[in-house]
Order: sequence, then structure tokens, then C-alpha cells
Amino acid sequence: MVASMIFVRCGICPTVGRMATELIAYVRPHRYSENPKVRGACLAAHLNVVALLPKELSIQLFSVEERQEWVDWAGHVATSVQSLQVEHDLAAQLISMIVEQDQED
Repeated sequence: MVASMIFVRCGICPTVGRMATELIAYVRPHRYSENPKVRGACLAAHLNVVALLPKELSIQLFSVEERQEWVDWAGHVATSVQSLQVEHDLAAQLISMIVEQDQED
């Protein structure tokens, strides 16, 4: 998805919080798409947000419940026999990054 690539290219800038929330809102309805490329793009968008945002900003923008929902969704993708290997890998990476961030203190 082009929006995800633009988000990454912008890096940390004054509008990154708004961009992150809009990107997640944009991909949310497509997370369970039948198209594996769309599902992969949704996983990539979530990964971009988790990787780019500083932990403090991420926690301000996305509640613990919402981040847990991402982990649950990624867990579903990672264990689904319908998912492609790239989806399994992206989902495992997303889970790992979120859990790691949540354990840092």
C-alpha cells in the first residue's frame, strides 16, 4: 500500500502521530481480506507503525486493548493454513515487536 510507504518515508515528523492513526484506520477493514497481498500489506502497515513510532507515542496513540487486538489478529494470521509464508513471517515479527515493546520498562 502506498500509504504505508509514504508513512515510512516521512520518518519522525510533527505529523507522524496523525499519520500513524490514519494508516491503521485505513487498513483496519482490510485485515481479513481474502486477498493475501492485501493481508500482507495490512501486516506491513502495522509493522511500519510499530517500528517507526517511539514506544511512548505508540502507547499514547493506541490503547493496550487495541495493541492486544493487533497481537490476536497477527496470531490468527500466523496460525492460519490459508496464510502465505510471507504473512506468517510478518505476523510473527509484528507479535514479537509488540510483545517486546510492552515488556520494556
